[in-house]
Amino acid sequence: MDNLGNNVTPFFKLHFTPANLYATLHGKPPVNGEMRNVTQHDFIQFSMDMVLIGNFNEDMIKSQKKVFDNAVKFMVYIEKEYDLNDD
Repeated sequence: MDNLGNNVTPFFKLHFTPANLYATLHGKPPVNGEMRNVTQHDFIQFSMDMVLIGNFNEDMIKSQKKVFDNAVKFMVYIEKEYDLNDD
């Protein structure tokens, strides 16, 4: 969420029109293609920010999967070690 707040929100606030910002924040498509004070550099920077956010999210998903897998292995070990089967 910090990545979104630090990178995406400022872009929206600087370049979206009020109607498009409102629509986007409410999960609707933009009203039209109008933008304010936007340059090619702004689009490139925004694209780079989105790539970094995507990469961060992928890393977090991989880490979460690893933690989950380790927790399952630990639970299986505890069940086996202490004979905690339902039998």
